[in-house]
Amino acid sequence: MDLRTHPSSLLIGLFLACLTVSGCGSEDTAETVTYHRDIRPLLESQCLDCHRQGDIGPYALDSYERAKKYAAISWLQIKTGKMPPWPADPTCNEYVGQRLLSKQEKALFERWVESGTAEGDPATYVAPKAKPDPYANAGPATVTLKAEKSYVPNGTVTDDYRCFDLTHTFEKETFVQMTRVLPDQKDLVHHVLVYAVKKPLLGMLRALDEADPGVGYTCFGGAGIGAPTPVAGWAPGNETGPLPPDSGIRIPAGSRLV
Repeated sequence: MDLRTHPSSLLIGLFLACLTVSGCGSEDTAETVTYHRDIRPLLESQCLDCHRQGDIGPYALDSYERAKKYAAISWLQIKTGKMPPWPADPTCNEYVGQRLLSKQEKALFERWVESGTAEGDPATYVAPKAKPDPYANAGPATVTLKAEKSYVPNGTVTDDYRCFDLTHTFEKETFVQMTRVLPDQKDLVHHVLVYAVKKPLLGMLRALDEADPGVGYTCFGGAGIGAPTPVAGWAPGNETGPLPPDSGIRIPAGSRLV
């Protein structure tokens, strides 16, 4: 066949050939999706930062038995886009550290659930590529801060938003290049936002703290004081790492962190 003079014949022939090959029950011959070979690496790379025993996830997925038990609800959360939690629109931009499942990964999880959540052979497991440690070369922290007293959450509300004055005054202008949050109650702490409150507003900060019984004060969507400077943010599984070279977040002299 002359490909230059009969291109349409070639395309039709190939199309018909593909129909003949793929129309013979490909679903019946598709390889069974198994936990150890296909699903375990996916869970470890995308889910276990939160969904392991002792962490914030409402159920653990760190074994075959638990992954199987919660397979249906996990697939529902994945299918509806609620998990992994990533509110940014993936069609708008790409971000460092974004947590998104590909179409292929979603299809793989769906096949596993629909085909009966097979366990498979543990020998077929291949560990996912280790995530880089953003703090590997950071060295010791310049400043380490924590709330002065322990706080017992309000058990009468679903989410308890609480602000804490970290009681450290920055005597001189400081530029933050890296932050790290280490919660001691990982099964309770959903996220942490850190703000710098400038010196002229410290009186208001003290008033808020003193007016609210217990450690800290109730707040929502910020530090409850004007428009403080965001310094750091943290959520389970999201370590921010260092800022680009020769850059930093400015904390004015006299400020304190909340």
